[in-house]
Amino acid sequence: MAVQIALLVAAPEVGFVFMTVLFVSIAFAALRFTIRPVAVWLGFMAAGVTIVIAVLERRPTIPVSTAAERWITCLCLLFTLGRCAVSGLLGSSYRQLLGQRTEALHRLNADLEGLVASRTSELALAQVALERLVAQQSAEITTLQGILPICAHCKKVRDEEGSWTQLEAYVSGRADVQFSHGLCAECRQKHYPEFPRVEGR
Repeated sequence: MAVQIALLVAAPEVGFVFMTVLFVSIAFAALRFTIRPVAVWLGFMAAGVTIVIAVLERRPTIPVSTAAERWITCLCLLFTLGRCAVSGLLGSSYRQLLGQRTEALHRLNADLEGLVASRTSELALAQVALERLVAQQSAEITTLQGILPICAHCKKVRDEEGSWTQLEAYVSGRADVQFSHGLCAECRQKHYPEFPRVEGR
């Protein structure tokens, strides 16, 4: 703006061209800025041009000597103002559309963050439940493995300390198992023949 006003001072005979460029500059500024900065810029420009015209000895020339020059000047002015209006409206609509898209993006982002937080909480609860279940199952499972020395006659087993223990006591001490004693059919017949055999037992 300052350069165009300086050129207006230097060459007032073509000042119309420089003033037209000033309007175009404001139009393109409207694409980027809001209404208030553009209005302030327009006020500075109008004040600068007014001061320059007031102090110049020669007035800026507008080519209106012939009918053709008058028509061309009017068309030039109309096109310049049209460009200013269209550029300003286009910039305003783009800013409004960008604001709407940004607001929608913020809403989607907030919804997504809420969904992620909810899902993370659900997964954390599921993880705790799974760990509790694994701990419970691990406590219930005891594996007996390896070679187990057992007496060929009384069936006692030798533990890690070398002591001989009844098979039932050895297994019950290492697994969640309890024994309930009974008699098989062969032992009943061999050792207790006086007791009659009961079906299913």
